[in-house]
Amino acid sequence: MTLQHCTAHIAKGYLDAIAFTESDIDLFEDHTHIEADKKAVLNATCIAGHFYNNNSELVDNYASVLVSKGAVENLDNAFQRIGHELWLTSQRHSSGFWDNGYHEGLEKQLTEISVRYEYDVEVDVGESDGEFTLHLQPDKIK
Repeated sequence: MTLQHCTAHIAKGYLDAIAFTESDIDLFEDHTHIEADKKAVLNATCIAGHFYNNNSELVDNYASVLVSKGAVENLDNAFQRIGHELWLTSQRHSSGFWDNGYHEGLEKQLTEISVRYEYDVEVDVGESDGEFTLHLQPDKIK
């Protein structure tokens, strides 16, 4: 898989996790569709690209573990899951890489790396015609 392909899936999972944690929208229960604005996609893609580019071997190994353990169906879903876990871990939510139990060593390493990606963000989720738009505005990296 290419850097661009992996980064796109990580960014999608990252944005979905933001929508899940920073709004009243339950993407998993309600199957709500959410669109991120161009700036949010660009920001998430840059974060995902930096994360993947600097940790590709570790991320690729963990993606393979997720597929082999049956946590996800395929590598695309694994990279989305990794993006989701990146947001949860970096923002120190009560879930993240550290509590998955698929591969303790990889999860510990990914947790240590992910906390460096903690951002102050302002998230505005607005409703328009039944669809939601996510606006991500990172303030600064901690």
